[in-house]
Amino acid sequence: HTGKQPYPCGDCGKWFDKSRLTVHWRIHTGDQPFPCPTCGKGFRQKIALVKHHRVHEHGRDKGGGED
Repeated sequence: HTGKQPYPCGDCGKWFDKSRLTVHWRIHTGDQPFPCPTCGKGFRQKIALVKHHRVHEHGRDKGGGED
């Protein structure tokens, strides 16, 4: 692995490898392709949805704030 980040973000100019650029771009577009099936909250990354779902598993599905 060379650590090269050959793909620039056309919006902010930061550089990423191809897969991370795709995730990063969602910040600018607002795309949240991973909705919670329980409450509907959207997430940019699947891992964030998995972590959020634990809130519902433990019965804490009310209230605001980040998970």
